[in-house]
Amino acid sequence: MIIKHFYSFSITMNKNKNEKLNAQDWDNLRESEDADFGIETSREKYIDNCKAKKEYELYAKKICELFRDDKLHIISLGCGKGILEYHIKNLCPNISLTATDYGEVTINRLKEVLQIDNIRIFDIFNDDFNELVITDKDNIFLFCRISTEFSKRQWIEILRKMSKRGADKIIFIPTEELTFRIAFWEKYWFFQNILHGRKNVFSGWMYSRRTLEKIFQKGGYRVVRRAEMENGVIIELAKQ
Repeated sequence: MIIKHFYSFSITMNKNKNEKLNAQDWDNLRESEDADFGIETSREKYIDNCKAKKEYELYAKKICELFRDDKLHIISLGCGKGILEYHIKNLCPNISLTATDYGEVTINRLKEVLQIDNIRIFDIFNDDFNELVITDKDNIFLFCRISTEFSKRQWIEILRKMSKRGADKIIFIPTEELTFRIAFWEKYWFFQNILHGRKNVFSGWMYSRRTLEKIFQKGGYRVVRRAEMENGVIIELAKQ
């Protein structure tokens, strides 16, 4: 099951009906004062915001529990505000951590407030994943809550490219695994936004658990384990 995902942002997004957000749109959000999307310019305020996001701290605790290893290098793709990355480094300082995103403003802001091993620009769909690996480390790629960003075809293409380039392990945290209940609420809020004069902005696609597993398989990966969380799931993938 796949449905389109829409969101009503606090800042104006001049997008056509089926035009998805691009790097400039995300950079505009990162520069905004929106607590969910904006990156604070003060490190103190940034850390306060990270600490308030308890669901990300729970994800970080589980990742540290499952993958604690001094030789581990986690490569986060599409890190956004870097909240999960903050908690991982705070809980497991010995883990080497690289955070990437494709927006220049996003990366520059993160460099001012997020203290981890490496922060850099990287385009998931176009750049070479080998650029990110550390040869003497156990590299594992992390996708956190960006499952909506790419279509089914694009995800399969991305995973196939990663598999060919030697990405043996992936941690995949879906934005949400689509169910009929979630699909109902997506439609409910879509029409509520219309009724209240809020603009629905096309923000990608939502996938059911079964659909995601088919995407992983076609991309060359198998599910090794699922760590069910109160606020979501952490999926560990390995090359087939």
